[in-house]
Amino acid sequence: MISNPHTGQGVQIWYGQRTRAMMPLHGRLGVVVMAGRGRPRNHVVLVDGERVIVPAGNLRACRQDNDAYSAEDKDE
Repeated sequence: MISNPHTGQGVQIWYGQRTRAMMPLHGRLGVVVMAGRGRPRNHVVLVDGERVIVPAGNLRACRQDNDAYSAEDKDE
């Protein structure tokens, strides 16, 4: 999980196993538009041209070649 994302960083939205089924953005790729620094610590991510707010702790780093980790990877 990313603790301090920065603007322009490629990320993958990743929810815990219990809440994944209810979250339509799980596994989607995006780019950090704004990183929250206060409380609550949420981040704005651009996904398919739409800005969405993602709670802290639900972002994973993408590999440098911009491929996301596969869904088969275990949670960190």
